[in-house]
Amino acid sequence: MSLLRSAVESLRARVRHLESDWEAWRARAGASGDLAQHHTQIERVTLTLEATLSDALGGTPVDPATAVSSEERLGALGALPGFRRDIGTIHLLWEFFRDKFAQRDVDRFRAPLDAADDLAWACYQPCLDAAVRAGRVAGGRVKEPPLVFYAPDRTPFAKARTKTFQPEGLDAKDVKAFTAVLMSLPVPLIGIPWEIGNRLPDLVLVGHEAGHIVAEDLRLAAEAREAVRGAMLSDDTNGARRDVWVAWTDEIFADVFGVVATGKSFASALAAELAADADHVRTAPVRRSRPGAYPTPPLRVALVNEVLARLDIAPPSDWSDVYRDVIGDSRELARDVPVVAAALLERSWTGLGGETLTDLLPWGPAQEADVARVAQRVMAGTALERSYSARVLVAAAGAASRVDAERYAGLGVDGLLAERIIEERPGGVRSVHVAALRATRGSDRQSGVETREADEEIGARIAEVLKLGRHSS
Repeated sequence: MSLLRSAVESLRARVRHLESDWEAWRARAGASGDLAQHHTQIERVTLTLEATLSDALGGTPVDPATAVSSEERLGALGALPGFRRDIGTIHLLWEFFRDKFAQRDVDRFRAPLDAADDLAWACYQPCLDAAVRAGRVAGGRVKEPPLVFYAPDRTPFAKARTKTFQPEGLDAKDVKAFTAVLMSLPVPLIGIPWEIGNRLPDLVLVGHEAGHIVAEDLRLAAEAREAVRGAMLSDDTNGARRDVWVAWTDEIFADVFGVVATGKSFASALAAELAADADHVRTAPVRRSRPGAYPTPPLRVALVNEVLARLDIAPPSDWSDVYRDVIGDSRELARDVPVVAAALLERSWTGLGGETLTDLLPWGPAQEADVARVAQRVMAGTALERSYSARVLVAAAGAASRVDAERYAGLGVDGLLAERIIEERPGGVRSVHVAALRATRGSDRQSGVETREADEEIGARIAEVLKLGRHSS
């Protein structure tokens, strides 16, 4: 065998390995597989990358489906580095997702990750359904349930907001290009730090990240800015304070969403995350010309407490007990908090068919009573008397741990509630577009054509942006 033929056969083997790996993961995500809940996520990621592979290498000598009967058809030695780069890059893109699915193969991580997945889906699904009904997200552009994974980061995050969303091994120029196409991929991602991964009380922060995904994927971000911009702030000369709040819109929308997702438990967890030296917190500056992405800690806490109050829920007092007198720039903006909170909480969202956030994610005294009931029973070692949503169960973990953190840990409440969340989930796949997704694998093909075409378009776009195969020149 010639050197050229040997090199080509080696590359073909790498392509076959990639294809066989996709088939193996699809089998695991089948109806009888151990990852059935991730069926549509795995289906659409692999379909997208299949399209990338086909667009980049289809018909070339390294494509196993290409007949090569003579030495002349193998091409030239000079083409080999390009083929190696292309195949290696697609492997890296797949590994980027496969690693996140594979975290569920470790027994001690499986239950908490499944619980986090269920919480993210419970927050995302009602909004996704409303957006589809409103015609704002149509056909193959509908995305799948968020996939939660552990990440080497200090705080939870969603989508491409941190370096963690850069597949290892890509060149610097490819990383920048991949970030540009990541937002269009069909599976939203939520990363949570390893350090809080197995602790359910901290999973309430997933609600905030689900808010980011709702804003980005369901096209509410611009509408949220419009809502904040239209809020009537008193004595706001030349709209100076308004401009600051508008700059913070992405984060304040996610904070409001976090409260609607898990109520008082989110507010308490956020306060704990923001806690720092009292004087530093009380005097945190607001730079009008460059306000950054986040309000000051006092303003974030004031906002979530205002949302709780508007839901007829008494806000927790732990923050105000420490930071009694807010001074500096936060004091000036604090008077805007009720108006800004109302602008987001009470808005009938066009992108959600005229629904408010609480229409889709009800939360109020009844849910808080459920949280208290669950917390009391698990701390007493008493079985739960009925079913509860993932949102209530995660919020109850936070409430129980605040009652007695040492007893909470000793009783293993994290594991008990994670298993309960999994027991409460419905069987089968989560996607609201199961028929369309099944069509991507051959049955009822007509109903799934939009989904398949959209994913193939994304896959081809990845090949183009990363300059793979025929796009390299």
